[in-house]
Amino acid sequence: MIRLPNKLYTFKESTLALLPPIMATLEMGLMPVAELREEVWRDIPSATDFIEALSLLLALRELILDEDKGTVEYAR
Repeated sequence: MIRLPNKLYTFKESTLALLPPIMATLEMGLMPVAELREEVWRDIPSATDFIEALSLLLALRELILDEDKGTVEYAR
């Protein structure tokens, strides 16, 4: 479940707070999803939170996912 800031969740507890580490890592360019996970695991230790953040970025059309190659890249 994507958590948005509200009375129950602060911004730091929300899924939105997880987006900057992913986007900063993808500034390097095209990257396999597994490698991206390894790069951001210190900032996003939960695999569930990582998937939620990726899902949100895909829904916002900030990422391009190549399902055949298993890679993501920042949509510019």
